[in-house]
Amino acid sequence: MSFAIRPLNMTLNVGPKAASLLTQCGIMSSATQRLAIGLTGLALRPTIDYYNGQVDPQTRKTAAIKTAVKVAITVFNGVLTRYAAERYGLYLAKKGIIQPLTRSLNPEAFRQGMATAVSFLATVLTTFTLDIPLINYGLNIALEKFLGPKSLNPKAPSPKANVPAQQTDQFLPGSQR
Repeated sequence: MSFAIRPLNMTLNVGPKAASLLTQCGIMSSATQRLAIGLTGLALRPTIDYYNGQVDPQTRKTAAIKTAVKVAITVFNGVLTRYAAERYGLYLAKKGIIQPLTRSLNPEAFRQGMATAVSFLATVLTTFTLDIPLINYGLNIALEKFLGPKSLNPKAPSPKANVPAQQTDQFLPGSQR
C-alpha cells in the first residue's frame, strides 16, 4: 500500500515578485534573519503575555516584563554574535586559514558555509555563557524598576520548614521505644 502525497509531475510556479523575495531571503545572513525573527517576537510575545485574560493583572504585567527582557537580550546577543562570527568565518576562509581538501568546491559557497558554521558554534557558546547571566541581571533590574523592590521576593522557606521534626530513633538499630 502506498500513499501519494502529491503527484510527481506537480510544480509550483512562482511569479517574479515572489521569486525576488525568496531570493532576497536566501541571501540574508543569519544575523539579519535573527534580527527579523527577534523583532517580531519582541513585538508580539510581551503583548500576548500582557493581554492574557486567564491570569490576574499583576501576573500579566510581570510576565510581559520578563518576556520583553528575555527576548531583547537574546535578540541583541544573537544578532551581535552571529554578525561577528560570520565575519570571522569569512576571514578564516578568505585568508586560507581553513580550506577544503578538494579544490572542486565553489570557493564562495565554502566561505559562506564556513561563516555559517562559525556563527552556529559561537551562538551555542554565547547562549550559555552570556545570555543566561545577562537575562538574570536584566530581569532583576527591570522587575525592580517596574514593579518595585518587593518584586524581588527572597526565597520562600521550603515547605518542610514548618513541619515539626519527626522522631527517628525508632529507625535506629538498638533503639527502644
